[in-house]
This record gives sequence, structure tokens and C-alpha cells, in this order.
Amino acid sequence: MAQLDATEIALVKITDLLVNHTYKPGDRLLETVLASELNLSRTPIRDALSRLVASGFVEKQKGQKGYSIPLLTPEDMKHVFQTRMFLEGHAVRMAAPVCSSKDIAYLRGLNEREIEAFHNKHKEVYASSNEAFHFYLAKIANNNYISRYIEQTFWRSRLYIFFFAGFYTLEEKLVQYSDEHHKTSYSEHREIIDALENRDAEKSGKLMEDHIKKTYFHLLNPRSQRENNLQDL
Repeated sequence: MAQLDATEIALVKITDLLVNHTYKPGDRLLETVLASELNLSRTPIRDALSRLVASGFVEKQKGQKGYSIPLLTPEDMKHVFQTRMFLEGHAVRMAAPVCSSKDIAYLRGLNEREIEAFHNKHKEVYASSNEAFHFYLAKIANNNYISRYIEQTFWRSRLYIFFFAGFYTLEEKLVQYSDEHHKTSYSEHREIIDALENRDAEKSGKLMEDHIKKTYFHLLNPRSQRENNLQDL
């Protein structure tokens, strides 16, 4: 893996703080505090925060010092996952006809990495592997506008996943339900790869849409075992 530059390191470390719930929705993020906590200079911290603002992951309010983690609402969550379904389903349909054997091998490697990270409870590695899977599919579609908006909606959706999915919340009573969902999740990734390998655009797109929809309904009700009986989102 190529060595990360200072801004990318800051981006990873700030994301990890949210994965581990060091900061939560509504909390303020200050450059000076983060620079001290992460042992980095303020310039890469500022650059990383600017990228997170562009993605909707954090907010910069005019007249307020620092940045803040957005407050989360049911309506916003619904809109975010609706948009992800539309964009990523379309991107996968575009990717299917042009997906190479090299692409398939790379996606399978990511899938194995996320499975291993899940079983070892490596939350940061699991999160980064999941991100890489979705972003690589967008890259194969070869449309910079679609890729850009997929990255924005994906990052926004991560806020809901990090703070409501049992795998990240550390609420033991939800771990059982979360484990069942995430086992299904990485299995669904494998099914998407299989459909892409067969160049089945419609099946791979539908699988992606259902995959995102199941995540949404799992966040709404982690105890539900009826995610396959999906209503409209």
C-alpha cells in the first residue's frame, strides 16, 4: 500500500475517533485539540476537516469556532440511503460490462479483508475495507460525477452506521443482531462480485440496491430478522 500523506493520515485518524465514539453528533472539533490528540500539525488537520466538510461528514458553521459533527435525523437518514441506492445501483450497472478480471480479483481481496476484520473485531479495518469496496465499484463505472456524489452520500451515511450499528456502538445487547447483519453484508458483497464477474448488469445493480436498503432497515430496527422482506425505501 502506498504511504499515506499527512492529510490522508489525519483523515484516517479523525475518522477513527468517530468510529470509536470519542466524538459524537453535536460535538465540536477544534484544530488545536485534534492536532494535540493526534500528534499532527494543524495544516493536515485543517485539510482533512475541509475534505470532511465537503463530504457532509462534518459541518462548518459560519460565526462558530471549529467544526461540528452533524446532528442526525430520521428524515436525513432516509434521504441519504435513498440517494445511495439510486447512485450506487446505477454505478454497478455501468461497471458490469467493463469490469475486468483484475477488477474482480481486487474486489474479492477487499471482501476477504473485510471478513477477516469483522471476525477479529478490527472496526477501523472493517470500515476502510467496506469504503474501498463501494468506492472501487464507483471507480469502475468511470464517471467522475457519479463517483463524487457516491463518495459524499457514502460518507454521510457512515455517520448513521458508526453511531447506530451495533458493531460500532459497543452496546452488547445489540451485538448479536449486528453480527448477523454484518455477516449478511459481506456475503452480499460477494454476491455482487459474482454478478459482476458474470457481467449481469441488472442483477448486480439490484443486489447493490437491496444491500443498501437492508443496511437502512437494520439501522432503523437492529433486532429485526425480516430484512429480506423489504418494503419501499
